[in-house]
Amino acid sequence: MFKSGLTKSMGNAGKALGLLALPFTFALVIALTALSSVAFAQAGATIYGYYTNAHLAGVPDGLLWLVNPASVDAFSPAGDLCANIYVLRSNQRTVECCSCKITPDSLVTLNVNSDLTSKPIDSMTFPPPQSGVIKIVSSAVANDGSCGVTRFPGLSVSRVPVAATSYAPSGGLGAWITHVNAAGTGTYSISEANFGADAVTTTALAKLQQDCLGIASSIPSRGICTCGTE
Repeated sequence: MFKSGLTKSMGNAGKALGLLALPFTFALVIALTALSSVAFAQAGATIYGYYTNAHLAGVPDGLLWLVNPASVDAFSPAGDLCANIYVLRSNQRTVECCSCKITPDSLVTLNVNSDLTSKPIDSMTFPPPQSGVIKIVSSAVANDGSCGVTRFPGLSVSRVPVAATSYAPSGGLGAWITHVNAAGTGTYSISEANFGADAVTTTALAKLQQDCLGIASSIPSRGICTCGTE
């Protein structure tokens, strides 16, 4: 009788603990799901960094590396993304933009001097920028599988990069850049840093898109950066 009663009591206690554990389990699942969403958002579609000491004689060119970590799909074309790149001078003016197609698990290398800052939109007035900010927003590719969109059919400027359109951010990219740092007495050192991740407001993204559309609509077209090598 004692053993039977003890076993029954232990069974009831186990059931009670199990019932108590259920809310905790659900709470844990919800918390982990929330953390997963937050982590993805932090890795998200908008990343930013900076460049320094570009276009200085005798100074190495900075390099920008972009990776598509298969954040949408592991295979192409379903996992292809556009890296919508916006290059700003240190005075906050957007001077170049472009959209580069990046397939899952591929690495794209861009030169700061030759790919990103060699032909700014204001090059008729100012020299190429030596320092500033780079913002990159990932999005789905266009309907034709490219990162360009036909906006002005029949005109000499007929296609614009996706970066110049009202796209919705999606997916996520990784980016690293080398910084050329002044080390004194005319010498420079090289360091490497990953891009930061942050959410972009609707108004901030719209401004970047409008700036890029203005750049892409210019005749002759200046300010369209190039996509380096994969």
